[in-house]
Amino acid sequence: MWRAIELALGMTILILTIAACSKASSTPLPGKTIIPTPGGEDIRKPAVAGRFYPGDTEKLSRMVEAMLAQAQKVVEPDPIVVIAPHAGYIYSGQVAAWAFKQVEGRDYEFVVVLGVNHQTPTFDKISVYAGDAFETPLGRVPIQKEIANALIEAHERILFDRKVHKPEHSIEVEIPFLQKVLPDVPIVPIIIGAPTEENCRILADALV
Repeated sequence: MWRAIELALGMTILILTIAACSKASSTPLPGKTIIPTPGGEDIRKPAVAGRFYPGDTEKLSRMVEAMLAQAQKVVEPDPIVVIAPHAGYIYSGQVAAWAFKQVEGRDYEFVVVLGVNHQTPTFDKISVYAGDAFETPLGRVPIQKEIANALIEAHERILFDRKVHKPEHSIEVEIPFLQKVLPDVPIVPIIIGAPTEENCRILADALV
């Protein structure tokens, strides 16, 4: 799996999961620091709405639905991995729509979304967003926190750093498509700071 992750990180990878993973450990790794959750809900707000895709709810909804309507479902049986582009919708939205069309209406327990780091050049580890939800103009998508925390506990290079997720677009631009094709399915957003062989091996081992 690690080689597939390494080769595909020019795109955004979605791992669609039918069966749950093991429960998170209650004992943190020695020396691991987990940034505490601030008071109230921990919501990752949209960073590129109005730039990479429409910031208006109705315009975004119509745009995503129109692109999905032009795509065809051609993959059987249920895919377990989807690779989609993460540029602005006017450039790659229709290609992304074809990818997401393949999982429309299917039955998944949660989706792991792997994005590449563009905005934080000093970050070279792996950040799993373990807050409460990702938000877009279409609403909020809940985080599968049990799985997120299990991944964080799996290795010292896997952590939760909000600063890495806050400005990054590679995961955010995929969420409106997920909200249309798999509504109410929780996600596990992961940013790989540097697509090194070491990071890919560590993450692959944690995921399996």
